[in-house]
Amino acid sequence: TWKELPKHQRCYALTLPQMAADGSKGAPPLVVAWASLLPQLPNSLAEATESPSKPEAAASVACLWALDIPPWLQEGLAGLGLDQVFRRRVVAALRNELPSAD
Repeated sequence: TWKELPKHQRCYALTLPQMAADGSKGAPPLVVAWASLLPQLPNSLAEATESPSKPEAAASVACLWALDIPPWLQEGLAGLGLDQVFRRRVVAALRNELPSAD
């Protein structure tokens, strides 16, 4: 089941529409990235994923805390560098959303 992301979290997915199964709503992701917008650098993954202690504090840091290729695609995509290209695009999107995170 899908649940709504907390306001400070972002999820990005790279898909290839041609991979969608007939009758499905979309294609499975090739690469998925998770990030959080936080007021300061987290000290742990737990801090990166939980809601900020002061939600009213302005986010000044973008933390990319997960980048994954699904296991069933890892062998076929090995060596293509999609994860690195996607990571750069995610970082660019985060920089656009949070210009002070340079």
